[in-house]
Amino acid sequence: MDGYYEQFETLRKNHPEAKIELIIPYSFNNILIVKEKKEKKEKGVYRSHLIYLKKESALSLYIPLCKYIKQSKPNIIYIDEEPWLLSTAQVLIAAKFYAPKAKIAIFTWENIERNQRFPLNIIERAALKKAELCIAGNKEAERVLRKKGFKKKIISNPQWGINLERFKKKRNETNEKTIGFIGRITASKGIEDLIEAFKELGKEYKLIIIGTGDLEEKIKREIKEKQLEKRVVIKSAVPYFELPKHLNEMGIIILPSRTTKRWKEQLGHILLEAMACEIPVIGSNSGAIPEVIEDAGLIFKEGDVKELVQKIKELENKKRREELIKKAKERVKEYTIEKVSEKTYQALLAC
Repeated sequence: MDGYYEQFETLRKNHPEAKIELIIPYSFNNILIVKEKKEKKEKGVYRSHLIYLKKESALSLYIPLCKYIKQSKPNIIYIDEEPWLLSTAQVLIAAKFYAPKAKIAIFTWENIERNQRFPLNIIERAALKKAELCIAGNKEAERVLRKKGFKKKIISNPQWGINLERFKKKRNETNEKTIGFIGRITASKGIEDLIEAFKELGKEYKLIIIGTGDLEEKIKREIKEKQLEKRVVIKSAVPYFELPKHLNEMGIIILPSRTTKRWKEQLGHILLEAMACEIPVIGSNSGAIPEVIEDAGLIFKEGDVKELVQKIKELENKKRREELIKKAKERVKEYTIEKVSEKTYQALLAC
């Protein structure tokens, strides 16, 4: 979530003439957003409590929110939330009473066409009807919006970009056979495929897993059963601002995501962060991964463990590694925090 805040700071720095304000929760999924020193007193930042009516669901509200919109009196409201969330409805209602002339823009990652259940379907229809602009996090999300009947302006742009001052190479030597996985330890992230592939690799390979999820205990048991404890390290999720340090301990980053009925990879931010740190990346062909990587990394068919092993071994060729690192350094320039935030800003001004 620190990425949202960094985007805000970048826009304020680059556009001092504009009044840009941010409503942000104190924490998200029990993770503190930005460092504690940047608390309530910072100008233009409104802090709210994110209250879930049902645990880990779309039914969440920002408390308070209405009074902030009343205070701010915005001309443009950018709802950096999915159009079907209860919190989106909350913003729309607050805007109706306290900023009725404000133009509305909405963000979505949703790259699978599906019908939301009541009352989320009602919220989504109302949000898309009210919005003057939609920002889609990937090209498939843009197509889904059109299929839902949204006829106004859409741009394809992630929620936030990469800070190249933060994410960069910070190591003299690299253990090229240290594989890294950073993300949710769940079936949809393909963690089981990664473990299966790792078992086929030689003893010179090591694996670092950073994250938590419902498969964590199962993966730990499997590692123990296969006597891989000396070659595999599992760490809990780390704060965003600590990611560069951990990335620089790795020689390959793999995102082996698997598509499900309700989800497929929507971007794969960790791939971009690894690219910025000059680490070769491998991703499955789930969702937006090929869109992000293009020819600056290696792609394998999701669920194909044999092909994943082949892609890992392909990076044993130093010339191939260097070729991909060079391409990735150029590719990630399309996703810098400056470029992404400016594209969002200009689209908002034009809506």
